[in-house]
Amino acid sequence: LFRKQSRWKLINCRNTNHKALITHKMQPQKDLCGQLNQEWWDNAREAERWKPKYECMKEIFNVLTGCEDTNVEIEYGIKNHQKGRALMKILTRWLINENHVWTRIAILRVMPKLIQAFPKKTIMKYQNELSETIMTKQWTEKKKALWVLATPTLMALWLKTGFELNDYEHREKLIAALKHRGKECRMSAADFIAKCTMYPKRKKQVIALCEDRDIGGILSKLAQSDKDKTVKLAGCLAFVGLNECGALKAKKV
Repeated sequence: LFRKQSRWKLINCRNTNHKALITHKMQPQKDLCGQLNQEWWDNAREAERWKPKYECMKEIFNVLTGCEDTNVEIEYGIKNHQKGRALMKILTRWLINENHVWTRIAILRVMPKLIQAFPKKTIMKYQNELSETIMTKQWTEKKKALWVLATPTLMALWLKTGFELNDYEHREKLIAALKHRGKECRMSAADFIAKCTMYPKRKKQVIALCEDRDIGGILSKLAQSDKDKTVKLAGCLAFVGLNECGALKAKKV
């Protein structure tokens, strides 16, 4: 039953992702960096506590959505800008160091748009910091409104920069996340692997990752015997995806 549910859900996810990519290409774009005035940049660079950071995020959402509510979907794309690197530096630092949940929710809502908007060279400068904070901090959050936004950001980052899933740092962080005591972290890691199987051009990376027997063994345990149903389903989704992309046939997992 879980296998059938997983296959059906994986197909639905593929369709959703495809529609999302098409939608992004068709979205009207806003010049976010250009519309943030000098006072905003000064305040953002000086912000140390959560409140001024959150106020800066509300101004970003006011530009992109017309209101200061930061927990809403952003329907506009973002234009590339010469200040893109400066904005990525600020928001990446806040995401890593800030504990205020709503500030991080706001950053994770806008981050995929920034990753899609700015050049690969700009994003690669922050890929290691972003991937690390998502796998080690954002996935461990108990508040669903936050951790559900972490994996879409990591997916956008992987699709933009192509960071190697199987390099030592990323592999070890994925294994630690799959073993984490928090169900949110285990589910997010398995879900990320499942989503990675949806891109045929990247299947060599996925196959290389699954040559590590720890990955296969942990996913098998999650799919078969995890106490949480959402984690169990995510594990099944990962196995179905790995099978369909040929990772299981390439080498016994």
